[in-house]
Amino acid sequence: MRAYIIFLFAITISVVSFSCKTTKTTGDSPKKKEITQKSGDLDPLTQQRVKRTFVDACTQMMRGDNASAIELFEEVLSADPANHAAMFNISKILITQRQFDEAIRYGKAALEKEKNNFWYYESLQKAYENNGDYPNAIKTQEEIVSHFPKKLDQKLKLSELYLRNNQPEKALSQLNQIEQDKGPSEEIYFKKFQIYNQQKQFEKGLDAANQLIGLNPQETRYYQFKIDMLKRLSREAEAIAIFQEILDRDPENGYALLSLADYYKSINQIEKSDEYLFKAFSNPGISPDGKIIIIEGLMNYLSNEPQIMPRIKKLTSIFNETHPGSAKAYAIQGKMLFLEGQIDSARFYYRKALEIEPANTTTWLDLLETSLDTKYFDRLYKDAGDALEYYPNQERFLFFYGISGSFLEKYGPAIHALEKVKKIGPEDKELLAQACAELGKIYHRQENYEESDKNYLQAMSLTPDDPFLLNNYAYYLSVRNDKLAKAQEYIEKALKILPEQISFQDTYGWILYQQGKFAEAEKWLAKAAKNSSSSVILEHYGDVLNKQGKKEEAIVQWKKAIENGATDLEIEEKLGGQ
Repeated sequence: MRAYIIFLFAITISVVSFSCKTTKTTGDSPKKKEITQKSGDLDPLTQQRVKRTFVDACTQMMRGDNASAIELFEEVLSADPANHAAMFNISKILITQRQFDEAIRYGKAALEKEKNNFWYYESLQKAYENNGDYPNAIKTQEEIVSHFPKKLDQKLKLSELYLRNNQPEKALSQLNQIEQDKGPSEEIYFKKFQIYNQQKQFEKGLDAANQLIGLNPQETRYYQFKIDMLKRLSREAEAIAIFQEILDRDPENGYALLSLADYYKSINQIEKSDEYLFKAFSNPGISPDGKIIIIEGLMNYLSNEPQIMPRIKKLTSIFNETHPGSAKAYAIQGKMLFLEGQIDSARFYYRKALEIEPANTTTWLDLLETSLDTKYFDRLYKDAGDALEYYPNQERFLFFYGISGSFLEKYGPAIHALEKVKKIGPEDKELLAQACAELGKIYHRQENYEESDKNYLQAMSLTPDDPFLLNNYAYYLSVRNDKLAKAQEYIEKALKILPEQISFQDTYGWILYQQGKFAEAEKWLAKAAKNSSSSVILEHYGDVLNKQGKKEEAIVQWKKAIENGATDLEIEEKLGGQ
């Protein structure tokens, strides 16, 4: 900040000390004004007023009030049209506001008045670069290098601009010129390595990596560059030898350990791979985040490769020993226990992790998933509520809170949470569709059919081929005995996707029943009841049998429905004391 104040003070002094000619013409743009009057020729009163206004403008600029600063700098230009310092500062502000065309206009005007000012050149180049105008950015940077040849960083910047403008040969030529003038340096060869790598010139990239190692043999990153080039050149054996050299100097080097583990895994030498992997996991200096990624990656293969469970357990155990008492250690232990089916223990460790890092969204989601998978909706409701205390607008937390509230018949809080998910509008369209579908279900139960329909239709617009969504909406329409043609259309589409789904067969049969197509309905309901113990399906089958005069057969199905949990009074009435 002190340097910035000194710089502004220097510019302030220049306002009253520089001399340029100016003449008044129409138009506000400094670019359009011809200079025929010297600033030093301003009368003393005007000079004092310009100076005060400029200082006020700089003050507003430092405070962050850019609108006021621009207004005051414009006042300076109105009184002193040749004031390049005001033009420069307006340009700087406009760059921060991403008004690059105007920033360039003011920047060029300032530079026309003061052709040897480094800061003016640098600001104009920045405006061109941010505007995507690389030819002019390069041209301005070339002028900087020409006017200020001792500034090495500006020569490197020119090389970078050449590269961005897809002129790698010019970029390399510039770097070679710097090396010729100043001698080799890490910065030069670092840039060369980047260019050769980008251009897929791997042999030259290898040479640049070797130069970097020669300049700084203690920098591990340069060995990594060399290894990468050797791999790209299919010289794996040489790369492995370098890894071993690194480990000879630094036995705990995480990059080398993990790279060797990965290499031996790629050639299916799992025991050798694990030897290096276990050493890496025992190193507390290696980021625990990277270790977690490895463990979770292995967990993703468990369903197809159950034989890797011992490896996962071993890695988890080493992780917990290396990072004891950490939130990540508790969290990964929770994952391990969840995979083993020890739900209560998994929850215990997730909660321990959250005591240490209560704002960790990943661990909260893991905890919520345990309750959802096991259908512990009371736990899910509480856990989601706790999570929302930290992240009240996290859409998944809101969704879990909503669906658990729906199951527990806490419809008010559930609706509030799910409507909030809709208002947030998450990028995950499937999540949004599920929120809408759950609202459709809740509103149906509340007999608010207008809102129910609206939400189901929105859900289907987001995921039109979700067979369960199609079935659920079709079933609710059939229960209401409403829009049955549409309901039939939806369930037929669902059955094309999953023709053997028993609940879909029941829905189709019940829609046909509501339409009075009893014989056809019987076929579908008989098919569903044959492989189901659902009290609802059995009752439906009994109803369609009864409609066709098959009372005795209907009674058998109704009794089965009661045996399987049907408790409503209607079925008792149907049985009539049987």
